[in-house]
Amino acid sequence: MVAGSPLADRVFETTTTQGTGALTLLGAQTGYRSFATAFGNGGQCDAVATDGTDWEVFKGTVTVGGSNTLSRDTVYASSNGGAAVNWGAGTRNVFCTPSAALLQAILDPGFRPHAEATPAMTVRLDAGKLFDGATLTNVAAQSTGAITAPVGNPRIDRVVVDRITGAVSVITGTPAGSPAPPAITAGKLPVAQVLLQTSSTVITDSMITDERVLGFAAGNLFTGGTLTSTLTMSGAAINEALVATVASAATVDLGALAGNHVHITGTTTITAFGGTGPVGARRKFVFDGALTLTNNANIILPGGANITTAAGDCGEAVCESVAGSGIWRVENFVKASGQAIVLSGVFTKSYDSGDQTITAAGALTLAHGMGVAPKIIQHLLHCVTGELGYSAGDFVFINPHDTDPNGGPASRGIAVVPDATNLNVRFGSDTVLVDLLNKGTGTGGNITNANWKYVVRAYA
Repeated sequence: MVAGSPLADRVFETTTTQGTGALTLLGAQTGYRSFATAFGNGGQCDAVATDGTDWEVFKGTVTVGGSNTLSRDTVYASSNGGAAVNWGAGTRNVFCTPSAALLQAILDPGFRPHAEATPAMTVRLDAGKLFDGATLTNVAAQSTGAITAPVGNPRIDRVVVDRITGAVSVITGTPAGSPAPPAITAGKLPVAQVLLQTSSTVITDSMITDERVLGFAAGNLFTGGTLTSTLTMSGAAINEALVATVASAATVDLGALAGNHVHITGTTTITAFGGTGPVGARRKFVFDGALTLTNNANIILPGGANITTAAGDCGEAVCESVAGSGIWRVENFVKASGQAIVLSGVFTKSYDSGDQTITAAGALTLAHGMGVAPKIIQHLLHCVTGELGYSAGDFVFINPHDTDPNGGPASRGIAVVPDATNLNVRFGSDTVLVDLLNKGTGTGGNITNANWKYVVRAYA
């Protein structure tokens, strides 16, 4: 028996009580349990009493004493036209069984949503039943309050009932060209969605989508908390909530987010993902720009080194501890460029600067986060506006020390001085950074600095 449930297995006694009052129980039949054992003093249950001819289905309360009794609180049905049977002399069997009313409340709770008999800006719900595992509550037919038409765009509202009282209410959605239903408030059960137009003056059945589900009244909808057994999905998907954006900060508290997938904006170095947790929480993230993700005791990164992100880089982390600022292990990290985070063989650390603006005679100090001076440096130009036969999006590996096939000035090119912390970059003072061979013809030509971005990659 589930604690507080009106049902229990193998409960069977007899009674010789006459009249319409509480039944005095005469003890469990062989191989069965008594009502007192199954439900205890004050426990309520569904039961049947019958002598083979007359019968009564009722809800009663067990009283344990010198003579155990079972009251007849609510008669659901009987051979006496639904009223309590006035028992005469003789012996009757009394046993626990689910009433039709209880099964109906579990399988078909009512609350059918529909338009009013005379359509108005309200939704009518039929009478319904709620079963919370212990108590069956009958709820009368009811109507929502007046619903207002949206302004500017269509809107989807949600009609819900309170999971305890059954009282109806409306969760108002947000107008949009393609509106989405609002989230279901904690403690509410969904009944219907209502699609409203700006011109709506009454609500008709064609505007109402029934979204009641089997088990609705039994409280079987999971609306939050902790699952204590394995969840197996068959023929369905788990759709994770998306948090639109969160700004980068020293601590980006992933556990506190109201979704499992987030875009991180800004350029502030991140040193922790927070201690909100809970342990085992997983979050997926996408970086919208360049920042440093720091490898430390709070964020454990692949390769054990800082990562400088670029727009489109993404990853997944799992919370291993909520102590202090938390401990999160980044199990997956994928760079938008397709470059590996950790290179095999001689190189174990890498850095990608992402797009850098080219300024004649300008300087850049790029923190590479590798902790040691790089062994190899690569220089690339990223085409952002088509030129010399190249298309936007093309990357071209270049010699940083320009040798102009047309005999250009010596002040073109790029100088890079690496150390254990930074790549110190200096651009040539000429208005043309370098010359490139035309992609289609092989003829040399001057680039326009504004049409290109500089990218430097380093390996250690």
